[in-house]
Amino acid sequence: MYERDHLKRSTFSFFDLLVLLIFIFTITTLLQRLFGSFSINTIIGGLIAVLVMGICFVRFRPRHAYMMILSMICFLSAMFQASSFSIEVREWIYYITTVFLMNLLSTDENLQQITRSLFRFRKIIRAIVNLTCVFLAALLFRGIGYQEKWGEGRYFIGLCNEPHTMASVCCLLLALIVLYYRQFASRKLWYALIALIPTFAILQTGARVFLIPAAIYMVMVINDSVHHPITRFIIYALSLAAFVYFILQSSMANKFLYALDTRWADSLLDAFTSGRSEIWATDINKYLSGNPLQLLVGSSFSQMYAVNNSILDLNIGSHNDIIGLLNGTGLIGAVQYLLILYPVFRKIHFSIQKRFDKILCMSYIILPLLLNGFYTYQHYVYSFFVLFILINFNNREVYTIYE
Repeated sequence: MYERDHLKRSTFSFFDLLVLLIFIFTITTLLQRLFGSFSINTIIGGLIAVLVMGICFVRFRPRHAYMMILSMICFLSAMFQASSFSIEVREWIYYITTVFLMNLLSTDENLQQITRSLFRFRKIIRAIVNLTCVFLAALLFRGIGYQEKWGEGRYFIGLCNEPHTMASVCCLLLALIVLYYRQFASRKLWYALIALIPTFAILQTGARVFLIPAAIYMVMVINDSVHHPITRFIIYALSLAAFVYFILQSSMANKFLYALDTRWADSLLDAFTSGRSEIWATDINKYLSGNPLQLLVGSSFSQMYAVNNSILDLNIGSHNDIIGLLNGTGLIGAVQYLLILYPVFRKIHFSIQKRFDKILCMSYIILPLLLNGFYTYQHYVYSFFVLFILINFNNREVYTIYE
């Protein structure tokens, strides 16, 4: 048990800085277009990547050296083969940050330190949650920040650069709302209601893969608020009906209909995946066509983008973490990524009692990883970072010292 006086005197730590940088990243993302061509998030994301690596090496384990050496080999190989340094640097920042951030979550000591930092800044969390939700509500109410895509529909991006960015940062806001709601809020009804704002914003983005995390947060709020089984079941049914209704009335419905009628939807599988199956086939063929060294360490992310642009007329990644990493980091990087996620899944398995809740939390990573990308959306990675703290922290005594 931690003593109250000790925590009050504790100095500012690297974990505190990490949490504050994630908060700043949330704000700058929501205001992204105000910075023009200045890549503020690339800078902050780079600082987070360096900080996370630094924390890992301060708490040195042999595996950290192996991770760094293998990553450096793959990175140097990619930079020699890269057709676009900006794409390469961006993807590597995403990859390194995610790998080392997930590594932080693999030990109880780190989880404890991160939790202390999150709880220390509970007033900042409250301010971020309230101000950003009011900001989002104003944009949605006034119809500001919608993007028209010819042949598709009208999607909400706010001041972000694209719908998926808005959807992923809304997941981060929902994670912070649930954290504050569960541990600190005295007016729980207020935070349960404002959680509907980023949820509705996700529906307006048309980013279908983020429906799952939105539903997970709804389930968490209902479980925390309603304890009677029958009442909870009725609320689940009503919430599901409302969720489906708003999907049908939102930009999400346009995206589902558009996906069935794209020029890539020449089979049922292509239609269901919005053409992703064709992207996956193209990128798998790209990887398998490499020489033995490229199979091992990759041929660069930017070459994969170039192939998709040349063959499919789409300047995008693979929309699948494993296929993308096989191309960008080779077998070494892809295996390292899976090995880093294994202890995270293991902790979910042993920390959560209900099987349904386990499935929900594992789906939070697995579905985006396979269908869109997990590590490529850093806001979403940070949202899981916060969610993971919530589901794994069982020592209630630590909470009381902040109350």
